[in-house]
Amino acid sequence: LNVFQQFSVLALIQISWPEPFGGFLKAMSFFNLVALVFNLFSVGCYADISAFVVYASGLLLVLALFAILFVVHCIFSLWYHRGEIWPRIGLYFASAGSVAMMLMVAIVSGILGPLQCQLQPNGHSTMLSNDSVVCWTSYPFAGSDHSNMVYLSIGACSLPVGFLSLSLWAVSQLPSRLQRGDAQFV
Repeated sequence: LNVFQQFSVLALIQISWPEPFGGFLKAMSFFNLVALVFNLFSVGCYADISAFVVYASGLLLVLALFAILFVVHCIFSLWYHRGEIWPRIGLYFASAGSVAMMLMVAIVSGILGPLQCQLQPNGHSTMLSNDSVVCWTSYPFAGSDHSNMVYLSIGACSLPVGFLSLSLWAVSQLPSRLQRGDAQFV
């Protein structure tokens, strides 16, 4: 899954790739989870919703995924382990970490979407993922859909950076925890 996502991100780069690699990237664009999520939940067909709301709801889907995973953990712990939710919270973090690691490329690609703009023939830049959003137009850079999306994108970068920081901390703690025999940590 991760390799498919990486190839779909490569397909987003505006380079005319030589064949057969170019055709392979076009085929792999089917696995672009970011585009899939935004296209599946495209409510713009029947409602007038701004690009910012569509982008924000896509980011909220990621948080909702982890919230649903937590609810499933709680229900499972209540049903099968007599309500031991907090002693078994490590299992939730292990599951959430696996999901985050599996979807990391798609999550980061989606978060950084507003920062990826392409120049149009009329001299304006539009977002690579949404041609209807004009990039960097408002001065002093406030009030437009794109500026709000950039602010949200910068704030949302704390999710993958936090996951990376937590992963690096866990890797640094692993040798000492193994020496102490801390099986709960592993």
